[in-house]
Amino acid sequence: SPRGDKIAFAAKSGKSDAIYIVDIETNKKTKHRLNMEGIFRPAWRPGHNEIAFIGNNGKFSDIYIYNLDTKKMKNLTQDWFTDDQISWHPNGNFLYFISDRNNRLETGIIDKPENYLSYQTDIYRLEIESSAIERLTDSAYNEMYPCVSSDGHMLAYISDKSGINNIYIQRIG
Repeated sequence: SPRGDKIAFAAKSGKSDAIYIVDIETNKKTKHRLNMEGIFRPAWRPGHNEIAFIGNNGKFSDIYIYNLDTKKMKNLTQDWFTDDQISWHPNGNFLYFISDRNNRLETGIIDKPENYLSYQTDIYRLEIESSAIERLTDSAYNEMYPCVSSDGHMLAYISDKSGINNIYIQRIG
């Protein structure tokens, strides 16, 4: 959590998954069942009482954000592509993630694009307020596990560019 007093994690809850919040001082647990077949990689938004996560609704895996105060959930990508491994920018305005979307930067594509063959992931940045997606890496290799420095200027990630997974760093701002 932004104050460091709570931990969020996803776990099975009956037939679906839920996000659990644990207060680390009182050990009080709160369950948020979101009607998802799968919930993965919950990440607390810096400075907000919101959690982003990868959610599988039975058809698609998308990036969602859940507001713990209003109990409202929003699908940020709502498309056919595989989006995964989310990481917040320290200012809470951007989410970094990997995807196989190539140059398709719009959301809402629910049908597989014609002649679409992609088994490769790049790193993208999603601006929360506008939903604009920007491609940050563009290679024939798999980039994964994006992580932004605490000052927001550097992006570290893993790539198989050299034939094995290694850590790479690039300036982003």
